[in-house]
Amino acid sequence: MRRLILPFALLLALTAALAVAGCGEDDVASISAAEAADGTRAAETARVGLRMKLSGMGLPEAVTVTGKGVAATAAPRMDVTFDFGELVELVGATGDGRTRMLLDGGRVFVDPPAVPGLELPGGASWATADLARALDAFGVDAGGLGELMRLTPEQQLDALAAAGSVKTVGRETIDGTETTHLRGSVKLSDYIEALPPERRARTRKAIKQLDRLPGGDAQSFDAPTPVDMWVDDDKRLRRMTQAAPLPAQEGVPAGRFEMTLDFTDYGTALDIRAPQGDDVFDATDTIVGAVRAGAVAP
Repeated sequence: MRRLILPFALLLALTAALAVAGCGEDDVASISAAEAADGTRAAETARVGLRMKLSGMGLPEAVTVTGKGVAATAAPRMDVTFDFGELVELVGATGDGRTRMLLDGGRVFVDPPAVPGLELPGGASWATADLARALDAFGVDAGGLGELMRLTPEQQLDALAAAGSVKTVGRETIDGTETTHLRGSVKLSDYIEALPPERRARTRKAIKQLDRLPGGDAQSFDAPTPVDMWVDDDKRLRRMTQAAPLPAQEGVPAGRFEMTLDFTDYGTALDIRAPQGDDVFDATDTIVGAVRAGAVAP
């Protein structure tokens, strides 16, 4: 990926999707919107299973990425190990495609796959990046953009309501659990409208700043995204699916992602211990320098 906007958008989509675990929808049968939101948030954490299919973007064939781990239900915190094996094989490399990612607020740590020739400077085992510092260096208000990562369940429900009411599909069984299947769609602008009025202007300004980066096209990311949710009788989210196009960028054709997130074992311990010292390579300045030069090396 040659530009910042696409990998950042994928990370934002993943993080926002995990944060939506704090959001239950609709008021069908005995499950109200407020009860579903409160029930999921109250659990604080859950075990997460992820499956993402990427197509287009110049790939010769669709690639599936899977992941397993633990995530917070109402905050950008997670410890998830991804399997990029199909992507590693597609580019003709050998080795293990497993990649562990720790996300704790604005700091992300990545333990890259064991692929011959892929080594971090100084013999480090982990790479990290301070997303807030990187955005600030690009002239993007990290605080304004961060508003989209701090939506309360009520605000998320307001966003779905702004895009059109959530509909009830019916009762379905997910991994042996009876659930209510709900469906809706939401746009980036709907999330902004869901913010308190005094915070909307700052967020809109940050989106415009992001749009000015190489390859930026915020308008393309405002297309409606369909979302399906399955909520159990304990008012907790059990599954969420979404699919959306990825807009073309300079040097990168348009593509599409389809993602399924499964939530089980609510209340599972989430103990994020960030790696320290020489075992960590801070890639923040490297990323900033590459973007300022106009491109990120593939």
